[in-house]
Amino acid sequence: MKLPFHGLWALVVIDSFYWLSMSFLVGFIASKIPLRWLSPRLESLSGRSLSDRISFLRMRTRVDRWKSYLPEGGGFFGGGVSKSHLGSRDLDGMKAMQKEFVRASFVHQILIILWIFPFFFNPYWMGVTMGIYVFFANVPCLLSIKFSTYRFELLLRKIESKGS
Repeated sequence: MKLPFHGLWALVVIDSFYWLSMSFLVGFIASKIPLRWLSPRLESLSGRSLSDRISFLRMRTRVDRWKSYLPEGGGFFGGGVSKSHLGSRDLDGMKAMQKEFVRASFVHQILIILWIFPFFFNPYWMGVTMGIYVFFANVPCLLSIKFSTYRFELLLRKIESKGS
C-alpha cells in the first residue's frame, strides 16, 4: 500500500494513540483485578529449580544489571502497586506483592497480543516495525518480572520455613 507523506504521518499518530490508549486501558483494567484472582503458580518448582532459573536469567540476560532502568507503572492506577520497592515486610504483604508480579506479567502479555490488531490496518513494514517495538518494550519487562518473581518466591519460602 503506497501512502502519501501526510497519510504516513496520520498512521503514525493513529498508531501512537492506539498504543498509548491500550497501555492505559490494559493497565487500568488489570489494576481492578482482585488480588484473590491472581496466583503465582510456582508451587511445583523446587527451591533448586528456582535458583537455577534465577542463575540462568542473571547469566544469560544480566537482568539484575538493567532492570532498575525499566519504567514502573504498577502504582499509576489505584488498584496496582509499584514493584520498585518492597512494600510490607510481613508475610501477607509479601504474598500480596508476589501477586502484583502476576498482574504486571499479565499486562505485558496482553500488550504483546494486542500487537496483532494494528498489523492488519497498516502497511506490512509498519506492522513489522510495531512488532519490533512491542518486543523491545515488553519482553525486557517480562524478563525482569520473571526474575523478581523467582527471587521473591525463594525469599518467601525461606521465611516460611523459618517460621514453621
